[in-house]
Amino acid sequence: MDRYGYGLRDVERLYAPMRDAHRFLEARDPPPKRSTTDNLLAGFEVAAGAAAVGFLAGWTGGPDILGTGIPLGLSLGLLGHALTLLDVVPAGLEDHVHNVSNGAIAGWAAIWALGEGAVAARDAQRGAAAGLPPQHHADPQPVAAVRGLPPGSPRALPPASPRPGALNEAELQAVMMQSMLRRAA
Repeated sequence: MDRYGYGLRDVERLYAPMRDAHRFLEARDPPPKRSTTDNLLAGFEVAAGAAAVGFLAGWTGGPDILGTGIPLGLSLGLLGHALTLLDVVPAGLEDHVHNVSNGAIAGWAAIWALGEGAVAARDAQRGAAAGLPPQHHADPQPVAAVRGLPPGSPRALPPASPRPGALNEAELQAVMMQSMLRRAA
């Protein structure tokens, strides 16, 4: 019994009708089975949405819409979901748009997490160089808020290269080092 006088039998007695109704509905109308092809297509669509956000972030020079601070991937994902909910998307394509939108949101989340990880690693290195003990989630303020950025800001990423083409490993390291030195100053 808990402090209100309810015991496990009371919970089971209240839960039993819901469980029975769920079993009845599943027996009457079983959920449709998705084929392996459908599952592969859904996975490809999610990956394509995430890749598109990464590509656009690299193309435009940052993870936001033309330097406005509005997250590109999150905006595209929410726009896709809103269009399907408002019945703007043609019938039969809703699942595909949902999958690509989920991928766009996942791409934004990956870029955000990359930036937060880079900031945490840099701050940990600075603290170790100063002889401070490492911080393990004990700091009540987010790391980005200490530097004056909003929490969760994707601005922690190094800026994209202004020239077209892929960077090799040495060029990427040099750009990241210059970016960190600029932020430290």
